[in-house]
Amino acid sequence: MQQEEGRKSATAALLLPGLDDTGLLFEPFAAAAPAAFDPSVLAYPTTGPQTYEALGAWVAERLPTRPFILTAESFSGPLAIRLAAEQPDHLRALVLAASFVRAPTPFGVAESLARLAINMPGSAQVAALALMGAHGPRSQRRELARVIKQVPASTLAARIRAVSQADARAALRRASVPVLYLRATRDRIVGRRHARDVMKAASDGTGVDIEAPHLVLQSAPEACWQAIERLVAEASPLTR
Repeated sequence: MQQEEGRKSATAALLLPGLDDTGLLFEPFAAAAPAAFDPSVLAYPTTGPQTYEALGAWVAERLPTRPFILTAESFSGPLAIRLAAEQPDHLRALVLAASFVRAPTPFGVAESLARLAINMPGSAQVAALALMGAHGPRSQRRELARVIKQVPASTLAARIRAVSQADARAALRRASVPVLYLRATRDRIVGRRHARDVMKAASDGTGVDIEAPHLVLQSAPEACWQAIERLVAEASPLTR
């Protein structure tokens, strides 16, 4: 009973997944959450439109009705930024983990990647290597490849195309909550430029470098939570 009451009084932490959409990769990060946070994961639908607009509308209907932070991994960054720009009730902060505010790859490159996702045998293993890095534990790479295989190839391709057209800089300028950018220093997908983009557009932005590959939340959960704790502690109390 006390544990249940503790969760109700904690700040909700809504976790939006990367390209895989399943949310299964968040398990280590959610398990490492400090007592002050109550994490929950949204797994995106794998059917229907996969644009940021469509997925954003789907998430908007599922936002917490108590104080919460919105944590977006990689693919979900532009979506979360658009939601924050709408200034939803109870939102305290926005966390972008190895993400971006505008397309990290040109459309032509993204189109090639989309075709590979559909047609190339072993594409899940290649993606896992890029996301976790060559020095990540093989067990984690195998688990990541297994999760990626659960997502229809056509869904992955549609999301890659959505990424290639992303530009949420104007929306980020309208966001009134503190923004934390977690930059993975060994990221082979999203580089330093994307962190600078976020800092330039955010009116109240903080950047933290963490020694990790692209999947920073999974690779260094404790360090990420420490940065999030500092952000929330320094944020001004909710006024709405």
